[in-house]
Amino acid sequence: MIDDIARTLRHEMRTLVDEMARSLREELHQLKRELQQDRQQFKNDMQHDRQQLKQELQQYRQEFQEELKNTLQSMFVDLAKELKQQIRDENQTIPYANTHSRSRTNTQDTPQLLNIYEDIVGPEQPAIEPLAPPPPKTATPAYASPRAVITLWQDHLSDLRRVKRNHHVYARIAERLVALGIEKTVKEVKIENLGNLFG
Repeated sequence: MIDDIARTLRHEMRTLVDEMARSLREELHQLKRELQQDRQQFKNDMQHDRQQLKQELQQYRQEFQEELKNTLQSMFVDLAKELKQQIRDENQTIPYANTHSRSRTNTQDTPQLLNIYEDIVGPEQPAIEPLAPPPPKTATPAYASPRAVITLWQDHLSDLRRVKRNHHVYARIAERLVALGIEKTVKEVKIENLGNLFG
């Protein structure tokens, strides 16, 4: 009788211990799963925050670069306008140089302009030649070199091929020939080619 009671108690104790152990294992597994989920959520949140910070940093960088670019462009335009106006004012006082002379004595009359030029390109650069008057017009083609006329025609060959109504192109060629000292009308430019200009 006592042995039966002892066996029953041992069985119930074993059953109770097994249930408690199983319950503890389940709770432990649940805690592990929750910890894993929390860890994954934290990792995802960190990645999301990192990506968001990178996007914001990229946006700030682009805005800063755009603002810096606009500021530098504005400063450059203002400086270019100021220098252009300064040089234009100085050019009004520059005497014409002799086109057949290589002397630089006329540059002594324009020290301020040369100082501006040296400030930009450095003192070791060659000095600015004074502006020369336009060449006199002449009816003979001896004033213009063949190289100048060849260059002129090469500049307009693509325009003559591309445009069907090219009267304005011949007009520009005639104007440039006149500037080179060759008196040619638009009609003469149309009917004469480069070979018989200097043939």
